[in-house]
Amino acid sequence: MMMCMGDKNLPNNVKALIDDCGFTEGYEQIAHRVKLLHKLPFFPFIPIMSVITKIRLGFSFGDANALKHLKKSNTPCLFIHGDKDWLVPFTMLDKLYNACNSNIKEKLVIKDANHIEAALQDEELYWGKVKNFIENNIN
Repeated sequence: MMMCMGDKNLPNNVKALIDDCGFTEGYEQIAHRVKLLHKLPFFPFIPIMSVITKIRLGFSFGDANALKHLKKSNTPCLFIHGDKDWLVPFTMLDKLYNACNSNIKEKLVIKDANHIEAALQDEELYWGKVKNFIENNIN
């Protein structure tokens, strides 16, 4: 969804974005996963995988770039991330937040939450923040 946010033809019914555990861009995320799970270096594996993906599927890892699209977005955004996320690095939260051009943007860090476990780790804080964000930003 983040990669649609800078689209000039975004439908009128899209009023806000709530992102949970989002990644910044394809190269960074794939490189993290390959290093973490397979202990392989970025070069030559990631560039080769990207070329194969481009040939077979029509897109490269560089095409998946939320940062680029968020820089063009004016849509209110809430970014949520658990600080113990092993799959999508927690450091990506600030990169996404800082890249977002919207005047209305918030972030929520859930302490001790792993990947996609933020709502389970602190249900009251998570859903309270989501509810508040929606109430304040959707007309």
